Amino acid sequence: NIMKTKIINSKNLFIILVLSCFINVCTAQTVPSSLVTGVFKQVKSSLYVIKINNSPNLITRDLIIDPKLIENITMPSNEEFKKTYGDIKADVKMVVTPKQGVKLINLNQIFDKFKIEKEYRNYPIIVDRVETIDSKTLISEERSITNVIVNKAKKYVEIITIFYKSSMDSRKKAINQ
Repeated sequence: NIMKTKIINSKNLFIILVLSCFINVCTAQTVPSSLVTGVFKQVKSSLYVIKINNSPNLITRDLIIDPKLIENITMPSNEEFKKTYGDIKADVKMVVTPKQGVKLINLNQIFDKFKIEKEYRNYPIIVDRVETIDSKTLISEERSITNVIVNKAKKYVEIITIFYKSSMDSRKKAINQ
């Protein structure tokens, strides 16, 4: 009995994966956030298992990575995913293998890199104007983040990525449809 796994080619990869946030934006699966005006909130959850050679798998709901840096991405069936990784609830489940040499960092490493003070590290996280579902597990390719801004008045942290302009264009298209 062979399990069926969808393999996504690199042409379609950009359409469905820039960030977990934008899978939902491009398919109109976001709603306005109650946190900040002009910010969206995900209503469907994505889950990524990141496979790295000779390292334990990383699991995240928020992945920031340039699609050009991905070696392989698959969408296992729910049965196959459950058998391999356990029963984790998510609307979209993907297994991502970055190209060799890609450096991934977690949220605390992002905060350290951009010198975010500890007192602000528990604020909600927004990535390119989309509120994250589970920011504590956020994983990013090291060079994908251009800035991190603390909004002390509204009490949130915004992460700006290299994808910001294209994500805004996608969001406008989704809204206008």
